[in-house]
Amino acid sequence: MKARDRLLALVVCGSLLAAVASWAEEDNYAAGMTEKASRGLVNVATGWFELPHQVVKGYNKGTPYVKAPAGSRSLGTLQGFGRGIGHAVGRTAWGVVELATFWAVNPTTNRELLFLQDGNYSWDEGARKPFLCPCAEDGAERVGMRLQRGASNTFGFFLEVPGQVRKYDELGCVWQGIPKGLYYAVSRLVNGAPDVALFLLPSPEDNLMVPFEEVWSWDAWEERYYSNVP
Repeated sequence: MKARDRLLALVVCGSLLAAVASWAEEDNYAAGMTEKASRGLVNVATGWFELPHQVVKGYNKGTPYVKAPAGSRSLGTLQGFGRGIGHAVGRTAWGVVELATFWAVNPTTNRELLFLQDGNYSWDEGARKPFLCPCAEDGAERVGMRLQRGASNTFGFFLEVPGQVRKYDELGCVWQGIPKGLYYAVSRLVNGAPDVALFLLPSPEDNLMVPFEEVWSWDAWEERYYSNVP
């Protein structure tokens, strides 16, 4: 790499870091990054515990389809084993995603989506998020909502750049929109791809990092500002 190219790369990286630092105090980026990375690391290391934990939960809860207590607990244990495999893989995989993308902003929440983990960590008792909620059509819709969000972020991520430039142009500081648009664009891409690739694996219910300011990547371009922040 030529000296000129290295200098240009340093300038671009420095501008991005400076822009992120300027937002950190207001939106608590530092705390969000720390929490997201910490949970990701813990879930990578302890995701396997979902298997025995779900087996125990299945045994204790049983199943309503069998009246006899012994049969109910036996079938509940079997269901817990299958559920434990899915949750163990999901918790570990999403832990890797959180650890790798701790620096990226993300959607506000996953609460309206499926599939979801019972709690923040594998040892949490939590509450089971059933697929039939209240019916199969509703569950399928919630899964589809995750795919829709993932696809829009994966293929429409680049729209954050012109959108943020337009927003900051109206505020009279257009150049601040470029690094923020790039940061948001990359964040949408690294959040969207896992939503598509891992949509069948249970994810955390809540995201810990700072949320996107708009719901969709094109909202800023269409002047629907700050629609994603409570």
